[in-house]
Amino acid sequence: MKRMRLRRVCAAVFRQSLRLLPPSFRSRVGAEMMHTFGSRLRESTTTTAVLRVTIRELTGVALTSARLLLTGPHPRTRSPNRLSFMDHLRLDLAFAVRAFARRPGFTLLVIITFGLGIGATTAMFSVVDAVLLRPLPYPNAEQIVAIYPTLPEWRNTGLHAHWERASFSNPELLDFQRLQTSFESVAGYSGTRATLLVGGAPERIQIGIGSPDLFPLLGARPHLGRLFAADDLSSTIVLTHGLWQRRFGGDSEVLGRTIQLNGQAHQVVGVLPAGFEVAGFAADLWRPI
Repeated sequence: MKRMRLRRVCAAVFRQSLRLLPPSFRSRVGAEMMHTFGSRLRESTTTTAVLRVTIRELTGVALTSARLLLTGPHPRTRSPNRLSFMDHLRLDLAFAVRAFARRPGFTLLVIITFGLGIGATTAMFSVVDAVLLRPLPYPNAEQIVAIYPTLPEWRNTGLHAHWERASFSNPELLDFQRLQTSFESVAGYSGTRATLLVGGAPERIQIGIGSPDLFPLLGARPHLGRLFAADDLSSTIVLTHGLWQRRFGGDSEVLGRTIQLNGQAHQVVGVLPAGFEVAGFAADLWRPI
């Protein structure tokens, strides 16, 4: 029901956006554009898809309107003399400024559309670059994969968007490590937040919780001290290089120091190297599962 209401609102917005087009052009192709937009809305099965289609089509209308407005006849097309590139550019810019000044509402819509388009494109490229293009900063990165369980029974429910990305519980992780034969090593991690108390100044920080084989799997070597051992208690912690510098002043005597997390004592056994980060998860310090 909500998606149907959203489709109706998007269709109304798109219909109004067609008013930006020149009347002659709108009379020729406006009905066809509206029909095509309605078909694409009906094919969109999620709210995100509906919004994505609407933004893309509104952007297309704005760009088409701008192109038709800027390529219309203007005085320089009647000049018998051949102008230089810079003269053409100067005349085009002056004509564009005058045309946009006559229609400030349209100009504002174009600026907002371009801003949204550039922002969305930049954000999408940043994600694609980090996840798909840029190699992971670990030794043998091409051999590292992410493993997660799926819950097919969610597929046809309201949770269908998450059915492929469930999480292992710690017992499930231990069973998988014991029974699997496809991988050289399997490690798991999760996260939470806690209040760190150092020197009387509390700070809310991100805590990484990892299995003992996580850091060896990613090729991490300690900057100071050591990393997790199989028999470490959950009160053992390893600081990231950034937190060590920021809250402990890079003190090399931090090893063995006891600090408070949510009012409970934890002992520092090591510091991670500068720049090390578990992909997709920025933690301030780590403790064992």
